[in-house]
Amino acid sequence: MSAPRDKMVLRSPEQVAALGSPVRFRIVDILALRGASSVREIAVGAGCSVTSLYYHIRVLEKVGILEEAATRGTGRRMEKTYRLRAGKLVIDPKKRSVPYRRAMADSCAALLRRAERDYRAAASATEVRLEGEERDLMIRRLVLRLDSEGLARLNRLLDRVSAHAGRRGGAGGAPVTLTIAMSRVPELDR
Repeated sequence: MSAPRDKMVLRSPEQVAALGSPVRFRIVDILALRGASSVREIAVGAGCSVTSLYYHIRVLEKVGILEEAATRGTGRRMEKTYRLRAGKLVIDPKKRSVPYRRAMADSCAALLRRAERDYRAAASATEVRLEGEERDLMIRRLVLRLDSEGLARLNRLLDRVSAHAGRRGGAGGAPVTLTIAMSRVPELDR
């Protein structure tokens, strides 16, 4: 089995639709941070039962987002480990079909539900930092009016942030999520 690629472009509506579940986003998060993991290890990280994950693992495996990495012994039993096929999953910017765009919207909704769950859990934590350079809980919504030059600058900045997002940080670092959704809103222009 070859090493994971740096980037995987999701070319089919089925691949994008496979991410239409907050549980599947959590599986992707866990595998991105930890590397190859068994279903049992993923379940511990996701805070759910092993049996509830098998369906989601199969969906992601069927569309090629994850793959079996190895089989290893754990006592008397053998267990499979899974890994992402690529470090980054990206939407195909050339896809214009209605099914593809619908799958994008559904996956966006699932991603935002995952972000809400993460935010609620972090807001309940006792060690949360709300200010300073090491804050780890924040939410902002910005409404901007950007000309094409401003939009280009914003996109370059977002690309720089994305490029610095390492899939695996240092051993002492705490995992954080950053969810970015940018939408054009013609209704506000009226």
